[in-house]
Amino acid sequence: MNTYNIKRILRTSLIGRSKVYLFLRYYIKQKEIDGVIKKYLGEEIDSARKKHIKKQMLEAMINYRWDFDEYFIFHYEEYNDAKRRSFVPEFDKNIFCDIVNDKKQADIFLDKWTTYEHFKEFFGRDVFNIRQQNDLDTKEFELFVTKHPSFIMKPVFGTRGAGIQVYRTSNVHEAREVLTDLYKNGIKAMILEELIEQDERLAALHKESANTLRVTTIRYDDKVDVIFSYLRMGKGASVIDNASAGGVFGVVNIETGKIYAACDRLGNTFEKHPDSGINLIGFEIPRWNEVKEFVKKAAQVLPKVRYVGWDVAVTPTGCVLIEGNDKGRWSFQIPKQEGFRDEMNAILKRLGKKPLN
Repeated sequence: MNTYNIKRILRTSLIGRSKVYLFLRYYIKQKEIDGVIKKYLGEEIDSARKKHIKKQMLEAMINYRWDFDEYFIFHYEEYNDAKRRSFVPEFDKNIFCDIVNDKKQADIFLDKWTTYEHFKEFFGRDVFNIRQQNDLDTKEFELFVTKHPSFIMKPVFGTRGAGIQVYRTSNVHEAREVLTDLYKNGIKAMILEELIEQDERLAALHKESANTLRVTTIRYDDKVDVIFSYLRMGKGASVIDNASAGGVFGVVNIETGKIYAACDRLGNTFEKHPDSGINLIGFEIPRWNEVKEFVKKAAQVLPKVRYVGWDVAVTPTGCVLIEGNDKGRWSFQIPKQEGFRDEMNAILKRLGKKPLN
């Protein structure tokens, strides 16, 4: 049994939510704590203040199951117990996903190529799979690169945008050399994708990145609901729109398709995009109703995976799927400091599950 499945079993057991387990979790992770404090507060923080914060970060992990960065993004010091409990931390979100999703079907999303094979009709672009170095010598590889000398490379098992690169090559030989180096340096499984031409209104927000939507669905027996969405945008020179990679995200009103709050992963809020200067508050997502119908249709493919966060790009002609996530960060809680616990527990109740408190 691998580490991923061990964590899944522990999370959904009473042991996984016990104070003993959470103390152990803190002990294992505490080497990260100084780096997290530095990221949010900088170098110049006196020792007494730092000691006090560390004590509170321990309390946050033991009492609320918060990770260290959630101490800052959920403003621990500003809120009382009830407000703190209204947030769903990463730990509890993962428990929720494990409860509502069938393990076997959910694991399909761990592998980007397997995801493509199940959702090919939603991708709307060419994808090439590399699992061994010999794949770079095939006729299929030559055909892909000849057709798409510029392409995006994604590690098959990568998360949060890690390792993703755009390559612009002049011929098959150059593409093969570049990818051979990647393979020899540790990326043993990767996919190549045709670059997406995004809707010009979204491209204008940040031209260097594909600015994509995370649209999350919950599937009941007779219907699929969209429960939240946010637009992810790159920042600076980054080709990645992921908030974990330093990007900006704007929370979308499900009914109107308009952004009503925006921030980055550090909690810095934005009225306008910091690079393009385009107003984010009130920005209307192109083809919003089409986007919602698109993800609802995708949610029917794996009926035992009730919860999925879909990454969707809007093109001049419609919607295309980037990938699906059976566990994705609930970053939409950050900009307006709106907890999602009541809504999460209402979903669990509707599915005949116990609330998660």
